[in-house]
Amino acid sequence: MKNIIVVDDKDHALKQAIYEFPGVDKSQMAFRHFDSISSYRAAKLTDVFILFLDFFLSKDRDYGTALIPEIECEHLICFSSMKQMSDHMYEAAVQIGPPRIQHVYSVQKIKSRIDNEQLRQVLETIFRK
Repeated sequence: MKNIIVVDDKDHALKQAIYEFPGVDKSQMAFRHFDSISSYRAAKLTDVFILFLDFFLSKDRDYGTALIPEIECEHLICFSSMKQMSDHMYEAAVQIGPPRIQHVYSVQKIKSRIDNEQLRQVLETIFRK
């Protein structure tokens, strides 16, 4: 089972991630949404395949960058509605790098619609590997 995790105070990122997931067998994937850093930490997840991380998490009054040093996953998608914040998280995650975080991507979340071409391309790249 591949764990697909979304850490975002709103659920739009989860909807967008599921919508853009490529045509792969989703029966072997578990999609989970955490609306705060504290709820993600409490879950104590291991074996995370993809983690989508938002920049500002209002319930914690904290930033995704605070969680990056704790993350262990194969693919981290820095996923903020502000591209520069996705890029900022990307830079922080690259510093952590392997073996804790194998691959890092910076993608802008688009709140005004459900489709996201850049996210689709990243997910297709991940599943071609």
